[in-house]
Amino acid sequence: MHEQAAQLVSAADVAFAHAVSHTSLIAAIVLAAGTLGVAVLLPRQRRSIAVPASNATREPVAVG
Repeated sequence: MHEQAAQLVSAADVAFAHAVSHTSLIAAIVLAAGTLGVAVLLPRQRRSIAVPASNATREPVAVG
């Protein structure tokens, strides 16, 4: 009976490895499709140049 248990464990190992490899492949395909979808569908942002306000153009404000 020990030999039958070893065969069952071996078959379970092979089945598990097979399932993990297929699941990983499908997950990679879904991830790639999602990445492409985001790259195509999201709007591109334009870079804007921030112009700092100079202190010379500001008027002084009385405090207190």
